[in-house]
Formats: sequence, C-alpha cells, structure tokens
Amino acid sequence: MQSPPPAASGAIERIRAFAYKHYGQQLVLSDAQLEQLAWVEESQFYTPEAAGRTDIHPEVPRALSRLYNLQRLRSGTPADYQAFVGPQVLAGNRAILSKSGFEALSHPIKAMNKAHYDVLAAASIISGVSRSPEAIRRATPYLGRAVPPDSVQFLTATAPHADDIYPLAHQVISQYPEAKALFKVVFMPDSHLRHMLYNEGSLSMYGYLEQGIRSRQLSRGDVDLWYSYWVVNIAGFRGHLSGPGSLYLDQHTFEAINDLHGLLVSVFEGDTQNLMRLYLKRRAQRLGLNTQPLSENERLALAALGAMIRLYTPTDGSALVAGFKQLDSHNKALWVSHRLKQLQKQTFPSETYGPAVFANVLKQVSLAETIKAVIPLYNSVVTEEQRMRQANELPDTVPVSFQALARQESVDRLLQHPKTAYPILINRETGVATLTPPSPEK
Repeated sequence: MQSPPPAASGAIERIRAFAYKHYGQQLVLSDAQLEQLAWVEESQFYTPEAAGRTDIHPEVPRALSRLYNLQRLRSGTPADYQAFVGPQVLAGNRAILSKSGFEALSHPIKAMNKAHYDVLAAASIISGVSRSPEAIRRATPYLGRAVPPDSVQFLTATAPHADDIYPLAHQVISQYPEAKALFKVVFMPDSHLRHMLYNEGSLSMYGYLEQGIRSRQLSRGDVDLWYSYWVVNIAGFRGHLSGPGSLYLDQHTFEAINDLHGLLVSVFEGDTQNLMRLYLKRRAQRLGLNTQPLSENERLALAALGAMIRLYTPTDGSALVAGFKQLDSHNKALWVSHRLKQLQKQTFPSETYGPAVFANVLKQVSLAETIKAVIPLYNSVVTEEQRMRQANELPDTVPVSFQALARQESVDRLLQHPKTAYPILINRETGVATLTPPSPEK
C-alpha cells in the first residue's frame, strides 16, 4: 500500500479538530478513517447542495454525519433515537422520524456481523472522497482514461480495486477477506437509491438490482446491506447544515425509502410489475393526487415531479398541481412525455443533480415560481440530451449532469432572465449541462 500524501497531515488535524468541536466524545473516529477522509480537503468537488461552508470542505461534515448516524443506528437505544432526530426537533420539523421508523432502520444494522458493519463504516467515509485528486491518481492505473465524471459511478468503477485504491478499504479487507466482495455490493452499478427516491431516471434505475435478484446473483442480505448503505448516506445528506443527528431522514423520507425497499423485496417473491410505476402510484397517493382532476399520465408525471422536489403531503400535492398549471402547454406536455418515456428502461443513465436545481431555486422563491422557472430549463436540457444521443454525440455511458445549473450563478440567471426554453450546451465527455451563452444577457 502507498503511504498517505505528506500534505494530508494538516488536513487530518483540521478534521480532527472539527470533529471534536462538533461531536466531542459522541463520535468514534479512528486514525485510519481520519487519514482516508483527509483526501477530500484537496478536492474541488462537492455536491451543489453542500455549498455554504467556508471553514472546512463541505463533504467533511457530511461524512462525519454519516458515520455518527451509523453509530446511532448500530446502537439503537432510545437515547440514540433522540440523538438521531435531534436536528429535526430543533428545526421544528412536523414529520420527525418516528421511533418505530428509527427501529426499522436500526434493526438490520444491529443484526450485522462485524465485517458487514465495518464495510458500511468505511463506505460512509470513502463516499466522501470520491473523485478527490488522490482517489483519481490511485484509480487511474486501473481505470485508465475511463475515469467516470460522476462521483457515484466513480465509486462503482473503483469498488473492484478498493483495497488497492483506498487505504481504509485495504484495512477492512485485510481483516475480513469477504469484505472485498461487500464493497462491490454497497457500490453496485446503476443502483442509486436517492435517484430512485427522487425518481430522477428511467426504469433502468432498478435494472441491475432487479436482474440480480431474479438471477439469484444478489441475496436478500446483499440488498439489505446495499439499502443500509444508502440509509446512512441519506441520513447524512444535510450533515453540513446541522449538528449531531440527521436533519434529512425524517418520517416522510423514511416512508418513501421504505416503500422502495419493500418493492425490491417483492421481486424476491416473484413480483413482475413495473417498480417505478408502483412507486409513483404510492407517491401520488401520499400527495393526494388521486383526488385531483388529472389524467393517469398527468398523475404519474406530477408524482415524479413531486418526488424530484421532495414533496410528500396532500397540501404539497395541491400546491404542486397549482404550480404545474401555470406552465405553458408546450412545457407541460414535454414534462409529461419525458416522464412517461422514463417508465421504460433506457440505455443511458439517469440525469444527475436535477433535484439540486429545484432545491436551490426553492430557497429563494415559492413552489409555484420554482416550477415555473425550473421546468422549462429541465425540458431544454432533456431535449438537447435526446438530440445528442440520437446523433451519437453523447455516449450512453455518460449521464447528463445538472450540477453546474444548480450553482448560485446559474440560479440567479434563471430567476433574473426567465424563459420558456433555454439554449443548452452539454459537455460530451462529462455530461455537464450549462446555459449558453456563458454570461447573462444585458
């Protein structure tokens, strides 16, 4: 194994001090975990929704939050439950995760053997250093020029070589040889639970899992381990915004991911229905869309929009319908058409960071104004994506990314210069979509 880069020592001490300041003795953090996480301090990469911190790289508090919440779920006591929901209580969340919901998430993690648990703990740190300069440098001999531009795809590509790339994975695999296969399970291809939660892509989001379950290449234990990894990921999703505990994994989010887990379990029992359609029908019910004067296609398309904007209640559903009605007929039709196409398997991966655009616009304007501003942009990106894919200008392996469009400068331009269609440029190598021309009109 290669030794840690010399520049990491300062980063290690910064992270150690940060962890002690915010968690004290509540978080168990090993030297190996610290050394691994230090890679991220060199990175310029972070999700647009993690912007706002200047004291430390935003992925550091998110990784520490994942690890802390994993430890609370592993212990699973009433005190751990109170610690887990603490940020939700402070924020005045009206849908605080129930004790029974916490216990449902905790149960499989409490039942894990040490190897499975240590893989989860390592993965919660490693996912924070995806596409960091050191990770890319060590991955390049194995991946060559095919280094994925997407952070989750990068984890999948490097998983077979985890013990040679990530020192923390090497430590776990050295202790538990079976862990080598387990890293490939938690980072399995095209199986992004947050994408499923937000309904970002096509039915292909479920394809790898569904095929693996039907062929018995994936066991129920594999699916539960993968699910627990994403539970921890989601628990720390807004860890850069809160203290110890989970700000994000509330009762609404729990019910949605629990629905998804249940649908995947049903495949073990021989269910052959369209999983995405079933999920959207459940989201439509929770949003009260079944009581709205909508066609079935509109109901599914609006359930998909509600999932992307992270809406859950009938009150949200009414506001969603009202906002959607403000759109011109062309953009309404385009959104419905695209969402219906997504109910079938596509040959290309899900668009990424779309929900971040909605989330960052929603911070500044109402839900109705957010829908009116973002849907035309989203439709313009998808239209350009479809054109490029049909012309073989964009490889089927490259996902289109809304990451740049979620940045503050793009959000500002979107709100200052609203349009019903936008000129879009999609990078052929990275899939990153941007507005053109690059500077706002005068």
